[in-house]
Amino acid sequence: MPSRRLAVWVDGCFWHGCPRHGRATPFTGPNASLWEDKLRRTRARDLEAVGLAVELGWQPVRVWECEIRADPRLVARRLVDSPAAGHVRSYRAVHPEGVNEPDYGESASGQSSHCSSS
Repeated sequence: MPSRRLAVWVDGCFWHGCPRHGRATPFTGPNASLWEDKLRRTRARDLEAVGLAVELGWQPVRVWECEIRADPRLVARRLVDSPAAGHVRSYRAVHPEGVNEPDYGESASGQSSHCSSS
């Protein structure tokens, strides 16, 4: 959203480590380390992209795939209405060695903005 200097990413739950829908158990089998490395690189890339957006004067916003699936209109409305007011995760903390629990904020109804389905 250029007019708001808002950079929006929609992150897939599996590949980006959604705390609800991401992989909960370690990989096993002959390719386990390959998959762990792949997910670690994805999280590192997320951090790099957020840092670059901030460096260029944009406000990064990361939205989970499940949030879009649950209520795309709510996510869009929150992005357009008041991203600075904390109604949208202005930054989802991602660390190359693991995913930290994001700050989801609350919707207008007081509910967590994260998808409640499993």
